[in-house]
Amino acid sequence: MSDSISVNTHSETSIGTTVETSTGDQTSTIEVNATIAVGTQMPDDSEDISASVGAIGDAFGEDTFTSTSVSGVASDDGVVASIDIDAEALAVGQSLSGDGAFGIAITDASISDGVELSFVGSVTSEHSVSNADESVSVAYSETSVVALDLDLSDIGGGGGGGTDSGGAIATPTIEPDAVDAPAAASDDAELGLVPTADVELMDIIDIDGNIAIIEADVTVNSVDSAVQVDAFALTIEDELSTSMISVDIALSV
Repeated sequence: MSDSISVNTHSETSIGTTVETSTGDQTSTIEVNATIAVGTQMPDDSEDISASVGAIGDAFGEDTFTSTSVSGVASDDGVVASIDIDAEALAVGQSLSGDGAFGIAITDASISDGVELSFVGSVTSEHSVSNADESVSVAYSETSVVALDLDLSDIGGGGGGGTDSGGAIATPTIEPDAVDAPAAASDDAELGLVPTADVELMDIIDIDGNIAIIEADVTVNSVDSAVQVDAFALTIEDELSTSMISVDIALSV
């Protein structure tokens, strides 16, 4: 008679804050939200794991900038099959009218039922300033995913049936990287998008034109795998910029 364990847990935590200030004819709004979800599902008899992430950035105004990107690594060494992927979206709109600028950034993720250990973390932030002469809107979103499938039969010694010396199934300790809220709307110094409490957003954003950027950097190391990338970019002069990307990764385990 063999020992076995069955674990199925899910935990999700969300926090958010909004600060709005008004001075004379100028209004400033800052909103930050963060969500972290951790789940386990063991044992699991599925023969594949998959994860999907997407990023959308839309910006409206006379001068606009959007950027979406997906980066990550997926691998299967026979014991642990893993998908570690990150999606980011940034949208900036700037207008000479008092309320003409708008930006929205969205990232999301989904994980297949075959994942035994999972971690999903998301952060979104919005910062807008408007007055009679100009309006600026900055939106940022990031979602990180870690998905793992474990072949427990190869853990703890080949003849031991995946057990430790005490007879219990030996499982590794998984500690995914924490997702920190962005200290700035962008780390790209050339864009100058670093809104801080003591710096006026109007003074540091300098966008000329309408720009849309898409980036993908995904590496897969597995015998049986599939990757699908869908991307779309559009700009209209003095009106808008749009960037979209989605990536699907599947591993046969």
